[in-house]
Amino acid sequence: MVGFLTAAGTCMGTLRGLETGKRPRRMVYRGNLFEQHLMQRDFRLTGYWRGQSQEPTAPERFKTSSTWNVIDKRRRRWTFNGYFGGQQY
Repeated sequence: MVGFLTAAGTCMGTLRGLETGKRPRRMVYRGNLFEQHLMQRDFRLTGYWRGQSQEPTAPERFKTSSTWNVIDKRRRRWTFNGYFGGQQY
């Protein structure tokens, strides 16, 4: 039983590390609107929700990388339609 829980915890930690790009997580998971916009910008720049770039200028592809945020009428929540086909953010 203990071995199973250890293996499950290791797998969850590995998956979380792959999700965040093996970078430390930000303190805010679902923060205010400003933090959400920063996370969207980071995702468009690096491909990770919490990834950050150290380049002083944005790449050329970032100029046309705009997103449209709309309210889903059925759920009354913001959806992020720029990526993943409208996955809720």
